[in-house]
Amino acid sequence: MAFAEFTDSDYKFIAKEFGLNRLEVDSLDETGIDELYNQCCSVEIDEAYIACATDDDALSDRGKMAVRLVDLIHGSYDEDDYGEDEEDVAV
Repeated sequence: MAFAEFTDSDYKFIAKEFGLNRLEVDSLDETGIDELYNQCCSVEIDEAYIACATDDDALSDRGKMAVRLVDLIHGSYDEDDYGEDEEDVAV
């Protein structure tokens, strides 16, 4: 699966963090995509923890990139879309 939204910076981050080149990333099956997603989530959590432990609470560039990839891989979280859709709720 090719990730049309991925930039060169995204691929460089993935190569550095997880050892996957562009061809390997674009060839991932569903299980591989889920693994990449989970790895990015782990980086995001680690960096968020570090940010909370510091005085400035600023997420690092590494953390921001992980957040970006999480959003690109499985979409960004939107509270309005969580749970039942208004159209699906019986009135």
